[in-house]
Amino acid sequence: MRAAVWVIGTSHRFQARTHWTSNSEQEQFKTLVRDAVLTHLALAIAEETSHEANAKEGVQSTICDEVSQEVFGTCALYVDPDNAERVALGIADVTVIRAELRDARGRIADAEIAAKERAVRCSDQKREREWIRRLRGHNRFPVLLVCGADHVQSFCTQAGKHGLTVEIVVKDWEPTHQG
Repeated sequence: MRAAVWVIGTSHRFQARTHWTSNSEQEQFKTLVRDAVLTHLALAIAEETSHEANAKEGVQSTICDEVSQEVFGTCALYVDPDNAERVALGIADVTVIRAELRDARGRIADAEIAAKERAVRCSDQKREREWIRRLRGHNRFPVLLVCGADHVQSFCTQAGKHGLTVEIVVKDWEPTHQG
């Protein structure tokens, strides 16, 4: 049987308890993660983050950490490389490339825009391959992976090519607004 990965895509702002989200949104996300773990009999939770990224945002633990602690007694697996690891892996800083694109639109040639967009896709694909390597190294399948919605399709394609069975739980989760 192939290793199974269940994927939840969302905006990163929902992954932690921050001032960017309400308690209601945080609890909705926590319920989604917990329900997905229990429904799909996941043996672990992994997410697109790193200790360095969390520290930069002032996050001590993520909502996936909370669920993982409650269900498995351990923190979630952080699969995203930190900045030093990205440099070592030859992964470009997409935030810089995207900022360059945003600032240069209308002032640079279409070919240069296309090249920068390819560089973003290439960088994302390298990161996603690193996630797959780390998931395989952790070897706790089936696993629930929470990542940015922009990564869901390309991750699923790459993971399938690397022998993983992948199913999307939610492609781009958004909270329901109660009012």
